[in-house]
Amino acid sequence: IIGFMPVYQDADWVEWSVENTLPFVDELIVMEGYQGPIWHFRGNRSDDGTIETLERLEDKYNKVRVFSSPWHVTRDLGKAKTYNEMLKKSDCAETGDWIFIKDSDEFYMDEQYDKMRKAIEETNKDLLKVYSRIFAFNFTYFFPSSHFRFIRVTPNMCFTPGQKPTYEDGTL
Repeated sequence: IIGFMPVYQDADWVEWSVENTLPFVDELIVMEGYQGPIWHFRGNRSDDGTIETLERLEDKYNKVRVFSSPWHVTRDLGKAKTYNEMLKKSDCAETGDWIFIKDSDEFYMDEQYDKMRKAIEETNKDLLKVYSRIFAFNFTYFFPSSHFRFIRVTPNMCFTPGQKPTYEDGTL
């Protein structure tokens, strides 16, 4: 399982999120930098201490690989372009691994990780939805959420607008 975590201006919780994810994944690829539509634009690089925290975590844990996302202000692709860059940085497309997409404000309990691991071991599907808590305002509030977070990677798979994985033949 290869974790993909896009981050931007996440100094408040990026360390907790990375450390929450590490026991579950074989490798964690973190892509720092702006990924959203132009109306959210504040700059391409985090300036709140996120980068320094990520550099320290990359030095501390050999499973963490940190990259800077390329400049790409686009209203149509959003994080899809970032996910495609992460695919390029990993070798998971060649091995048929699962990717686990996790935002830095999502947290899971060990029991959830156990259930998720069991689900991907037993399924014949290529896409699985996960239920999580997404935190806001420095852990003051959270709301339940569900997203497709597990994707079985195949050669030439890519992400399209709306962050949807698409196989080489154009299907999901």
